[in-house]
Amino acid sequence: MTRAASSLALLLALTAAAAAQPAPFDMSDEGPPQPRAPAARPVPATEPPPATAPARPSRPAPPAAPAPETTATPVRYLLPMERLTLGGETARRSWSIFLSEAEAQAGETMRIGYQNSIFVAPESSRLRVSINGQVVIDTPVQSPEAVADIAVELPPDLLQAGFNTVEFDVSLRHRTDCSIQSTYDLWTEVSGPRTSIGFAPSSDLALRQLEDIRAVGFDSTGSTRYDIVLPAGELAEGSASTLRLAQGLALLGAMPNQQIRVSEGSLPPSTPGGLTVLAGPAEEIAALVPELPTDARQGPSAGFVDLGEGRGALVLSGPNWAAVDAAIGRVIAPVEQPFYVQRSRLTEPGWRNPDTPLFFAASSLSFRDLGVATREFSGRRFRTEFTVGVPADFYAAAYGEATLLLDAAYTEEVKPGSRIDVYVNDDIATTLPVGGASGAVLRGYPVSLTLRHFRPGANTITMEAILDTDSDAICLPGTTSDAPTRFALFDSSRFAMPDFARISQRPDLSALSGVGFPFNRADGPIPLALGETSAATLSAAATLAGRLALVAGRPLPFDTSLSVASAQGRDALFIGPASRIPVGILPQVGVAEGLRLGWSESGTGAVTRQTDASIARWQQQVGSGWRRPFVAIEEWLSQRFDLSVDALRLTRQAPPPFSPPADSSMIVAQGRDPSDGHTWTLVVGRTGAELADGAAFLAREENWDQLSGRLTLYDPVQASYAQLPATDTRLVPSVPTSFSNLRLVAANWLSENALAYALLLAVASLILGVATGALTGVLGRRR
Repeated sequence: MTRAASSLALLLALTAAAAAQPAPFDMSDEGPPQPRAPAARPVPATEPPPATAPARPSRPAPPAAPAPETTATPVRYLLPMERLTLGGETARRSWSIFLSEAEAQAGETMRIGYQNSIFVAPESSRLRVSINGQVVIDTPVQSPEAVADIAVELPPDLLQAGFNTVEFDVSLRHRTDCSIQSTYDLWTEVSGPRTSIGFAPSSDLALRQLEDIRAVGFDSTGSTRYDIVLPAGELAEGSASTLRLAQGLALLGAMPNQQIRVSEGSLPPSTPGGLTVLAGPAEEIAALVPELPTDARQGPSAGFVDLGEGRGALVLSGPNWAAVDAAIGRVIAPVEQPFYVQRSRLTEPGWRNPDTPLFFAASSLSFRDLGVATREFSGRRFRTEFTVGVPADFYAAAYGEATLLLDAAYTEEVKPGSRIDVYVNDDIATTLPVGGASGAVLRGYPVSLTLRHFRPGANTITMEAILDTDSDAICLPGTTSDAPTRFALFDSSRFAMPDFARISQRPDLSALSGVGFPFNRADGPIPLALGETSAATLSAAATLAGRLALVAGRPLPFDTSLSVASAQGRDALFIGPASRIPVGILPQVGVAEGLRLGWSESGTGAVTRQTDASIARWQQQVGSGWRRPFVAIEEWLSQRFDLSVDALRLTRQAPPPFSPPADSSMIVAQGRDPSDGHTWTLVVGRTGAELADGAAFLAREENWDQLSGRLTLYDPVQASYAQLPATDTRLVPSVPTSFSNLRLVAANWLSENALAYALLLAVASLILGVATGALTGVLGRRR
């Protein structure tokens, strides 16, 4: 009886031990051990887990609540955005952060917070984080129910003073589904507030040198804020200096989401990812600084001071405003360059790595130079991307084609019907069918892609290989993770840009957002007229000037002292509330003069125009019978020759004055100046406060590319933009005249104006016929 009881007790103990052992979800066979990064230690969750695990949708959720920060351990946020979503079976994102010498020496830990789709198979999906090419986190992706926090100790000497490259890379597989459609259910979302570098608690990370301005960083949402404080009553006197300083700070920081706020007479509260800058004569700002530098009353002074309570500020001062300008010159000296220096790359380290190469003529670069490494792939949908840039006078959208010279391979397992899709700025550009009985190795295989979707500045080219196999249709257990390599893309592939026409189009807001055109080519003062001298309007102007300097690659010589009359015959910028814009400016850029009296409740906005156009199209399609043949001809021309009715017009009519709808708050518009040789750009808001908020929102990286056409309208309620196309453009020479460039310009212009091309061809045929008749009449048989 005792032996039976003992056996029963032993059996119960073994059963309890087995029940306590966690059993991971595993659908794959046991494989060889994978190389690991330094061991990651889970960090206790900052929020208690839910009592029951709710089913999670297959799309990114709203941002998780930030993990509470402790004042004992200073941190540096790593994501230049509020959240980073890496979707599909493979995704990679790389950028750089700038660390001061003190930060590089004090960095101890790295912490990330992430959450993934419920469809991700944890046993075959991984998240890797690298700093300066060294993997510091390599972990299974296994947190579908809540944000998981992971922290690791950083190896000694990993961080360096200056720029440090950060890379996030995921490889995801579906739990049970092998279809291509299922790959769209896979994602991993990294939380900005919970992803950072931690420093030793006793570290002194105060900014001390002017070079440390680059180390300001950003807050948990990826935003950088510069607070420029001027002495009370000095807004008008210090406006030009403020705009120059704002551009220098934007270029030094080089962050994707920079906002500049101007105030007078008092210090704003300190914020993470922010820098307070005091600018003004020494006697005027002495009351704001506990200990003003001793040299500020004798000459230009630029340096950091301690404001108390662990808060510092950059002080730019001197005995007068001329000395303050000289101090500002010391700060922005590293980023100044002459207007005639041609850039070879668009430098955007804060959100994109490597830099974007600029193409000014026919040239080619390897994928290796474009940041695309050799990859072998065993999944269903392979995706990679790179960026290339074109100048403001790019004029080849109607006829040009670039070429991808692919070095790639696929196995015999890839079935016919598979393809490689190429996108330019998220628009499909071309498709290459792949697949066959014996597989293939492609060496320099040419793939043409139209240039119609390119725009001035950086352009993102995305390659997506859709790979269909018989094993995916069967989808046996384990095949989602153990599929053999079926596709490879080699970094010896090349992107080749052809010669393209170069001539400026005005108006064109996409050139403004891409490279700051036309202001980036100014060799003298640029008139900048402020509708009113207020902190809100100056904040909007400073934020936009900083963003323009960032895309132009240099500080722009804006001058607020020039009169409106002096703006004629020059490229000029007008910023202010609608009621304070000088008379005659609004109609010049295609905006109704009545806007100065207030935003009308019955405005004919871009959305209204779009709705009216849709109604008219439906009326044509279902209207009276006499319209239908014309509608059929229009559809036939569009389908067969990609022609629209607008392309069949000899002249382009100037659009009527635009009146915005009442729910909008800001307009950016371009038009010709009265001399018809230059461009006026208008940024107008309903009020100064709404103008400042709209400018800050527009200057964010994800919104800046919304500028296009002749007018862009901002709706603060929907946080959305609407655009009006530039239908009445003017071509302005931008490079020395040459026969080859004129030929390319003519080719693109005639491609855009099909009716003019047809008439020109008819006239040429008529002349040829008359000449031939005359020649045969003289030399023919009758003679």
